[in-house]
Amino acid sequence: AFFLKRDREEVYDRINRRTPEMFAAGIVAEVARLPSLSQTAAKAIGVREIQALIAGEIKKEACIEAIQQATRRYSKRQETWFKREPLFTPISLSPEESPATVAKRLLPMIKAFS
Repeated sequence: AFFLKRDREEVYDRINRRTPEMFAAGIVAEVARLPSLSQTAAKAIGVREIQALIAGEIKKEACIEAIQQATRRYSKRQETWFKREPLFTPISLSPEESPATVAKRLLPMIKAFS
C-alpha cells in the first residue's frame, strides 16, 4: 500500500488558498441550509466555525483563519499517522505534476497490487 505525499509547505499553501475559494463558492450558504447535524457531522472541520460566523460570533476573516489552522493541523496528524504505518510507502508528489502525470506514474504500482 502507498500514500500520496506532498511537501508540508506546499500542502499548507494549498490549504490557505483553497479555504477562501470555498467561501467564494458559497460554503457559508451551504452550511446555513444544512438540517440538524449528527454529532459526527457537526465535528467536520469548518462546520462549527461557519456556524459561529452565521451566528455573528466571529468575523469572516477569523472564520477563514480558524478553518485554515484546523485543516493544517488535521493534515499534519494524517501525515504523522501514515509515517507510523509500516504497510504504507510514501509516494512524493511535486507541485508541477498534473493529475494525469501522477496517474501514469501510479498505474504500474496499482497493477502490482492486483
